[in-house]
Amino acid sequence: MEWCLFPPGFTAIFITLQQESVRHFALHPAAAIAACLGVAAGSTLLLLAKRRKRPVFLAWLGELLGIPGVIFSLILVGMYFRSPERFEKIRATHLALAAAKGVAAPDFAFTLLSTREEKRLADYRGNVVLLNIWATWCIPCLKEMPDLNELQRKFKSAGLVVINLSDESLEVIDQHLLKHPMITTHGRVEKRAVPGFYQFGAARPATFLIGRKGEVIATVLGAENLGYFEAILKPQL
Repeated sequence: MEWCLFPPGFTAIFITLQQESVRHFALHPAAAIAACLGVAAGSTLLLLAKRRKRPVFLAWLGELLGIPGVIFSLILVGMYFRSPERFEKIRATHLALAAAKGVAAPDFAFTLLSTREEKRLADYRGNVVLLNIWATWCIPCLKEMPDLNELQRKFKSAGLVVINLSDESLEVIDQHLLKHPMITTHGRVEKRAVPGFYQFGAARPATFLIGRKGEVIATVLGAENLGYFEAILKPQL
């Protein structure tokens, strides 16, 4: 895999940056290419500079970027030019999800992890729902999980229900939750059973803020933090 080229300990950081950068490439290709080439050029210059004559700050920056900075930037640019259709598909998916605001959220069924019973999105009508599409292999998804859990804790009494949905096996999700317990509502769903409206699996994490009457208030593409979610939630509670 590409991240094996990095020193030990750099893997998780690289995967996270790669997933976020691919999304940025799809939405802003020209700016992303310029940024990556700039990082690659800057990293190369730092590597070529004589260590003895470098100020402390540049020496530190060289260690931080250096070879990983060059490799990371060139890999992303190479990915973009090698498979532009992939990035165009990502762009189309993001634009479709962003256009969902104000539309009635289509209903569908999923298996509740805690009881194995079938539930429907419509069963939560009357609550403010934060519907989060995730996976255990998605590092940005895992990054925002603690914040989603905190949102549920803080705003449960105000009528918030956070629903986390994955299309992985029940066993895989169960094992993850054993290690990382959460108070949010977790469900398992067949990807093909989810209406195309949600672009399920095309972008993860993808989060839909759904109002008490079942309308989509906002879509959140990619991982966000607690402050961001609170800002979009509070007007609805």
